[in-house]
Amino acid sequence: MMLTLWRRVFALSLVLGLGGAWAHADEGVVLRHKFVKGTDAIYENTQKMTQSQTFGGMNIETVMDQVQVTRQTVDEVDSKGQAKVRVKNEQMRMKMAVKPAFDYEFDSKKADNDKSS
Repeated sequence: MMLTLWRRVFALSLVLGLGGAWAHADEGVVLRHKFVKGTDAIYENTQKMTQSQTFGGMNIETVMDQVQVTRQTVDEVDSKGQAKVRVKNEQMRMKMAVKPAFDYEFDSKKADNDKSS
């Protein structure tokens, strides 16, 4: 009896919860920010990674920080507000330490980067 009651409560809450989502989905999407032809936006994405491995009985710790700077330019906007956006990588930076083996640093804006692999 108690299990049946909980099933009914769960089913009712599921229907009520999804019913609200269906009502919102029928309303359409309101865009608050509109694309403007020729505008630029610059984004910086940062990724950090820490990894621990054991290989042949030796502990290897890897720490990496990576930054990517991109520029997004709006090339076209049609009558529906849909845009063609060009994305260009402006800069890539990376610092990596693999202990106990080596450290490595790269910056695409520098001319004196280590080109070895």
